[in-house]
Amino acid sequence: MAQPEIWFWISAIVLTLFALGVVLRPLLSKREIATPDQIESNAAIYRGQLDELERDLAAGTLDAEHYAESRRELERRLLEEASSSALPRPPVARRWCFALLVAALLPLTALGLYYQLGRPDAITYAPLDNLMAQEKPEGHAKDADLDPLVARLAARLRDKSPEDGEGWALLARSYVELKRHAEASAAFAKAAALLPRDPVLLVDYADALAMAQGRRMEGKPAQLVEQALALDPRNEKALMLAATHEFDRHRYPEAIKYWERLSHVASPGSESAKEALASIEESKAILSGKAVAAAPAAPIEAPAQVVTAPRAAPASIEIRGEVTLAPALARRVKPTDTLFIFARAATGPRMPVAIITAKANALPYLFTLSDSMNLMPGRNLSEMESVVVVARITSSGQATVQSGDLEGATPPLRPGGQPVKLVIDRVTP
Repeated sequence: MAQPEIWFWISAIVLTLFALGVVLRPLLSKREIATPDQIESNAAIYRGQLDELERDLAAGTLDAEHYAESRRELERRLLEEASSSALPRPPVARRWCFALLVAALLPLTALGLYYQLGRPDAITYAPLDNLMAQEKPEGHAKDADLDPLVARLAARLRDKSPEDGEGWALLARSYVELKRHAEASAAFAKAAALLPRDPVLLVDYADALAMAQGRRMEGKPAQLVEQALALDPRNEKALMLAATHEFDRHRYPEAIKYWERLSHVASPGSESAKEALASIEESKAILSGKAVAAAPAAPIEAPAQVVTAPRAAPASIEIRGEVTLAPALARRVKPTDTLFIFARAATGPRMPVAIITAKANALPYLFTLSDSMNLMPGRNLSEMESVVVVARITSSGQATVQSGDLEGATPPLRPGGQPVKLVIDRVTP
């Protein structure tokens, strides 16, 4: 049994024993209890006699000494009557039988309710959540670490908790982390069937499905994005996917509408807001004839026919380089700060086309950016004519730029060229 499960059951047992102590103590007590009606009746008689004594004292027919003596006598009688009017206790054997029955039924009832209404399997998700939350030096989870946990989660959902929508969503996002987009799509489909009104889930489903079908948003992914926006018109990822889909289809007015909505809901100065504004300008420039639209990314499809003459596979286009920190900024960096390294188009949308993360204490840092590190379907590093590589150190752990972040950037460069030298040398205002 895993350590979290042991502590959970220890805590449950201690709380159950405490509850039993509270319930059983009155049952096993030897003290007899007077009925409320009897107590109230005796108290009423006492108050009447006491009032009569006070009236006699006020009228002068009773002196203070006799008044005090009579009052003490009343109090003594009240105590005696209260004691004699107590309820008789049931026999000891009967009380113990009832106590044992309660001691057996209370834990069994609590356990049954927990398994019926609670999440008995939720504790098994914790190791997977914690593992995926850890940042890896290259921005990727180790497959060898994740695979057994993901397999265990998949088996539990399939065999014991097929109606657990949140569990299927967690499994789907785990498959995305492992780049197993087809399996992620299948898990997302199960989660969406159980949680059909979760816009975040629908958007993630659309993204995974687009990746699984060759980075294409046509069909089901686009429908899922529409459903998500109907539930949450302010969902930034849904607006970004919808805008990018329309832009890739050369439907620039529709893309502008989505980007304008994104610019209004995104935080001012955030990467999403900058991306939206830059994309609006690019789309307007294309509509006015001042810019030429880039050819849409070719979908990944199976070949239509067998090619008899073998061809050499094209070399992967990557950007390699080293990030260093300016000595003047060294004191501003904490070992726990996060280092983001990403490439974005030199002109047009500012959304990164490849990104990795590391800890700031890894500097100087050798990096490689490639298509496997992209964020949006259909926007690959290898398809960019010119990009800017940015390195950013932040204490917030968020990719969006914050005041006080440390940053450095290269001039526009072509992917696949010579290794770059990138220096973090300025503070974000």
